[in-house]
Amino acid sequence: METKLSNQTGTNGAKELLNTIKGSILVKVITIIFLILILLIPASMIKGLVDERNSRYNETVNEISSKWGGDQTLSGPVLTIPYKNHRISFSYEDGKQQKTITTDMRNATFLPENFEVDGDISPEIRARGIYKALLYTSKIEMSGYFKRPDFSQWGIKDSDVVWDDAFISIGISDLSGIKQTIDINFNDKKCEINAGSKKKELLKSGVNSDVFIDKISTKDIPFNVSLDINGSHSLNVVPVGKKSSIQMTSLWSSPSFMGSILPSKREVSEDGFIANWEIMHLSRSIPQQWLVDENYFDYQSIGVNMIFAVNEYQKIKRTSDYAILFILLTFVIFFI
Repeated sequence: METKLSNQTGTNGAKELLNTIKGSILVKVITIIFLILILLIPASMIKGLVDERNSRYNETVNEISSKWGGDQTLSGPVLTIPYKNHRISFSYEDGKQQKTITTDMRNATFLPENFEVDGDISPEIRARGIYKALLYTSKIEMSGYFKRPDFSQWGIKDSDVVWDDAFISIGISDLSGIKQTIDINFNDKKCEINAGSKKKELLKSGVNSDVFIDKISTKDIPFNVSLDINGSHSLNVVPVGKKSSIQMTSLWSSPSFMGSILPSKREVSEDGFIANWEIMHLSRSIPQQWLVDENYFDYQSIGVNMIFAVNEYQKIKRTSDYAILFILLTFVIFFI
């Protein structure tokens, strides 16, 4: 009799313990957290696979772009004219004042008074395996004119200006995209193109050409530049003119316009886009002329970035990011 009573007491105690566990909020919370962690394991594995594929995609696109031409930014043309700078110093020898004049060469930089750009962008898609890269070829026409350089505002004598060493520079961010000869006409004369930038402080990468400036003439100096350039994703232009008019056209239907100034006019359709910028020099932080070799062109460009309207990796990554939200909501509802 005592044995039966003891067994019954033990059974009742186990049932009470089980009921206590079932009714414990802490136990329920711990169980839910455990199940959430178990379900997050496959979600994290999928997310890791997506990140790996996305990383390989970026590597493939960068490799293709490095051989074809990367994101392109065009700066210029910029006119540079050397001049003689005289420095006077005084010293004392044997109680007498000695005057010494030291002469060194410096550069004055001038931007166009009027600057017009007409760019025609032809996109194409290159595939390597399952990865696709967006490339383009472009035909760029630049035209405008410079005002006759005036050194009198800086107190520089005309005799100290070395007109014969004047040159123009055009900044091109990725020179591997140049596939054909660049044609430059300056002051109605065809110029010979030289590779590289004469002044790295002014333009890090680009081409240059020696130009002729009539010392006597006071007329404006016209110019025209024609270039075919390859690139990928984006094409940007620095509005170097006191008045800049820039137009870009393409058959690509999903452009993203970049820069601090948006197009004044644009038309985007399934057949492509046309964008026009009308920019005055007061809208940018670049002076029209200066004496120091300094790069004012960084972060001053405007242009277009041609993007894929639908990126599979972005969609999958967003879906995997929402996995934790769906799991949490499910178990929160279950807990309630």
